[in-house]
Amino acid sequence: MGLILNRPSKLSLLELINQLVMDLKEDVAVSLGQSTSPATVLLDGGPVAKEQAFVVHSPERSYQQSLGISDQMVLSTDRQVLQDIAQGDGPRDFVIAQGYAGWGPGQLEAEMSDDAWVALSFQGPLTMQSLFKLPPKRRLEHTARCAGLDLNLVAGRIGYA
Repeated sequence: MGLILNRPSKLSLLELINQLVMDLKEDVAVSLGQSTSPATVLLDGGPVAKEQAFVVHSPERSYQQSLGISDQMVLSTDRQVLQDIAQGDGPRDFVIAQGYAGWGPGQLEAEMSDDAWVALSFQGPLTMQSLFKLPPKRRLEHTARCAGLDLNLVAGRIGYA
């Protein structure tokens, strides 16, 4: 399972919270509706389970359906995290994605061995703060730069030389 964290959804975070959460504080609704913070952009996390919200957040809060990913981040699917965000009482830093990306048996391993993916750890200039603070459109470029990659030199398709 993977989450795409740089593709904004057509649905806004405010619309999602209005659909899923019964108790939305008015000042939070106004803040979500007017904010330009990267956290207020709902992301299209992938084509699988589009009805499910995935919240990647800072670790000061944990929920019943939370998975610690690292000392810097937690992944939660518990509806309570959305309720807490709607009340202005959620995690300090968060991004929310709808849906996820999935692979068939052995598919991801094969893609990794074909160098279709670059695996990075969150250290040095690539931190969770860069995920939480950068606008979605800047995340891919920032991550590539941290890996020493120039995306201008990467071809989008296979060719013959």
